[in-house]
Amino acid sequence: MISNSKEIFSQLSLLEFSKFTLEFWIIKEHKNKRESIYEAFFVMIDDSFREKIIQVVNNIFKNKNFILKEYSHEVIDNEEEIMFIDSKETEISQIIEKTLDKESDEKKVKDINELSDTWAYLIKLSHKNSEINFFKKLNRKWKIEKSKKEFFYSFFKNKMITALKEEDVIQISKTFDYIDYNGIIYILNKRNFETALNFRKGMEKNRDSLITELNELSIVENLDDFKEAIGNNLHLLRKASMIKKSQYYKDENFMKKLMEVNKKNKWGLTFKNNRIVFNKEKDKIEEILSCLNDDRLESPITLSIYDVQGKRKVQ
Repeated sequence: MISNSKEIFSQLSLLEFSKFTLEFWIIKEHKNKRESIYEAFFVMIDDSFREKIIQVVNNIFKNKNFILKEYSHEVIDNEEEIMFIDSKETEISQIIEKTLDKESDEKKVKDINELSDTWAYLIKLSHKNSEINFFKKLNRKWKIEKSKKEFFYSFFKNKMITALKEEDVIQISKTFDYIDYNGIIYILNKRNFETALNFRKGMEKNRDSLITELNELSIVENLDDFKEAIGNNLHLLRKASMIKKSQYYKDENFMKKLMEVNKKNKWGLTFKNNRIVFNKEKDKIEEILSCLNDDRLESPITLSIYDVQGKRKVQ
């Protein structure tokens, strides 16, 4: 599925969304021992709201020169590109399954106060056999309360200023964080995507899996200290996830070359019986992680050596 994700997205951009049925769902999230528990509630909308949402959806696809690439842990922001990932690698199904029964009376929002504490919202577009979900995580949860601001809103119309009625207002974004379609998630805002779908938990699993493999392959000594040094630091978890994906450590020639280059350039890594010895008192965990992911690179122009946060192969 991932192999033809670019073609699928191109097809998606050609759809006439005005013909689709639109559902608006609010999502509430609760934590139980760091595990996310989701609730979804169906909100009825009028034609003007539907028209605005369709405009927002269409605006996503105005740029036909899409730069699409597979999801990577190493990139923090993706302003210039759209990333994609198999939906099975995320918690999206836990949210979608909560939006299956809009006819249930318990699922319908009947009072404005029920919108309070909304954590995110989901737009579900469906037509014939196609279903597309557009997701937006809120920067802060909705709070429905009377305005206490020391001003009121007005607008200029027909050559005069008119006061707006003071009614309860909620903010709807003109962007989405990601699109769920045909088993693939297309990421428009990577930072919000990772936060919304609890990707830290996934990266912690990658860390634990990496530690297990480093132990089985006898790559690093003192792995308890090594794991503790990585901890829950998001930056280090990203590096651990990248190492798990690249798996350079499984290549004997890579590890042999790492020992040679470390000795030649006096990088300070300690090896014993072909294993990296981690000393929590003196070793910098980030430097070891950079070396294991081949992130310590030399510029052919200045001959300077850098630890890079991201790389793209040129040749």
